[in-house]
Amino acid sequence: MAELVILIGLPGAGKTTFYRTRFAPTHVHVSKDLMRNRRDRQQRQLALIDEALVAGRSVVVDNVNATVADRAALIQAGRRRRAGVVGYVFTTDVAECGRRNRGRVGRERVPGVAIRAAAKRFQRPTHAEGFDRLERVRAEVDRFELMPYDGELGDDAAGTIFLLSPASTSGERATLLFNDRSSFPLAAKLRRGPGVALGEIFSFLSSLYFRGKLTYAQAFGRPPAGLCGAFVITPGEGLRDPAERVTIGRLRQYAEIRVKSTEPRYLAPLGRDA
Repeated sequence: MAELVILIGLPGAGKTTFYRTRFAPTHVHVSKDLMRNRRDRQQRQLALIDEALVAGRSVVVDNVNATVADRAALIQAGRRRRAGVVGYVFTTDVAECGRRNRGRVGRERVPGVAIRAAAKRFQRPTHAEGFDRLERVRAEVDRFELMPYDGELGDDAAGTIFLLSPASTSGERATLLFNDRSSFPLAAKLRRGPGVALGEIFSFLSSLYFRGKLTYAQAFGRPPAGLCGAFVITPGEGLRDPAERVTIGRLRQYAEIRVKSTEPRYLAPLGRDA
């Protein structure tokens, strides 16, 4: 019996490499990324899937497939041809997807905002959607680890997300950043364009203290699909992705809010996001 494999994960999660490693010799590869000049990508994708299944060939659909609606059309196509439907859910978090994406070149690289937008849209798949089987995939440097996935029974309980306390914005290093005459690279980047990654700024402010925590969290975080493995606690903005870009204006706003449980401007956003 032919098989319809649906890959589910953010851009940069490792889906295409997983296809090449595991399925390339046996499955047809279908991806909207290969149809960028077409306006009817959805219709063309469904047509290619149907064509392969009618011929008795198995198919891998290599897209983000973030929502129930995205996956429903695919599952329906598989059921129509009596194919087995299997989903592979990639656990790669937003920060790691962004890092991998920055290492890409040409058309393989997507705008960073596309990754964050996909994470916001992401709906955790369940067997009730019509999958015959769901697997969790942990992708690490071209090595893939498969684990059972059961989103209906609290799969998130097996995950680990780190919350990182903020770096001080009142020390000597902060003074350097706030000085409008500072010209070293980090200070200059803060004042132009989209700013600097929050994790990079806090690593500079507290040196090895924050950098060590962030490195540990990125190495050992095991979040549910679509979430970061680590969130940074910020003064006044709650929990933020360490890859999020921050400008000098936002950093000055952080400096105005005390990191204390008696400070409503600090506590309310933190409680909201947690």
